[in-house]
Amino acid sequence: MVIIDENLQPNDLDLVTFIFLFLLVQGKIHPSSYEFDLYRPYLDVLNEFKYIKFEGDQVIILEKSKQLFDRELRTDEQKFLEIFNTYPIKTPGGRILRCKSTEAKEYYVLLEKYTNKVIKKGKHDVVLKALNNELKYRRNTNNLEYMPLFMTWINGEQWDRYMDMEDIISSNKISYSRDV
Repeated sequence: MVIIDENLQPNDLDLVTFIFLFLLVQGKIHPSSYEFDLYRPYLDVLNEFKYIKFEGDQVIILEKSKQLFDRELRTDEQKFLEIFNTYPIKTPGGRILRCKSTEAKEYYVLLEKYTNKVIKKGKHDVVLKALNNELKYRRNTNNLEYMPLFMTWINGEQWDRYMDMEDIISSNKISYSRDV
């Protein structure tokens, strides 16, 4: 299975040409001489917008194309990885909160949701701080067992309630109130 993040699609490429470029960069398509005419319309567009260049009968993939699909160069994903790696994998009791692998389908779903709800709105730093506050609070109150699933946390934007707790947490003024 191949998963392509359509948020990477540049404005100068239509979706089919973008997918063709992805397959080309991944080495899934090799435009040999007998297929060259079949691929020609896509190759011409990619050449025009400087994603590839022709050298004789060979197609050279330019750095611009490689960087487009290089996961390490994507700042949105780097920001998401800060949250992903901070969020616990499971509770002390063993309940799973998120996937372990960045190759899992769930990872890409979470990445897309987080990008749309947080990164595109410029709230990443605030949300990261809120998550750290929540984790400190839950550890101090022995409440980590009730941490929501990562998907639920993102969908419900549950970081709001922990944004301004830093002073309370750092001064150990955490108190409990129980209704009996």
